[in-house]
Amino acid sequence: MATLRFPLQSSRILAVLLALLHFFALFSAAASLEGWPLVLVEAGVGLSAVGAIGEALQRWPDSALELELHEDGRAAWRDRRGIWHEGKLRNSSYVSSWLLIVALAVPEATRERCASERAQRTRRNAPASLCSCAGTAASPATRERCASERAQRTCRNALAYLCSFLGKAASPAPRRLLVLLSDAASPEDLRKLRVWLRWRSVVSQNTRDAQ
Repeated sequence: MATLRFPLQSSRILAVLLALLHFFALFSAAASLEGWPLVLVEAGVGLSAVGAIGEALQRWPDSALELELHEDGRAAWRDRRGIWHEGKLRNSSYVSSWLLIVALAVPEATRERCASERAQRTRRNAPASLCSCAGTAASPATRERCASERAQRTCRNALAYLCSFLGKAASPAPRRLLVLLSDAASPEDLRKLRVWLRWRSVVSQNTRDAQ
């Protein structure tokens, strides 16, 4: 085998499992915390749930839609925008009959490009100033209009921050893990991937033994 390439599908099974895990986390927090600590933990768990489930359902721009592995250990994946990202297959991948975890090392250049794209998206989402009030000399109608526009800016800034946060959660890190269950690809593609990862594991072990 010189190259293995196949499309990835959204995984409803993984999305349901992640939703259940986050639900139990919220239940545990509600049973042991109260007040502001509870609010903060619930907000964090909620954001984590949105990011993780969105990744399982391939809703984020950086979600992997296609995977390509090479015999020499190089790897690449295509995101929702059609951009191919280069990386390397790590030896820490996991293989079983029902679960595959593909560990990919992301080069520094790829991380810098993704950070630049996130910054550009955040700037595009940031709203411009909608009005400037005339201070204390402004009429009551003007002050009311400006107060309404300030509230709109606050909401839009919060939304832009949330989009930026979720973009970071879904963007490549120094190590990217692709968690694949039985519905993440066709059965034949998953069978080939299991053989490929086990073969790579044997090759890596033989290389270490030879050294």
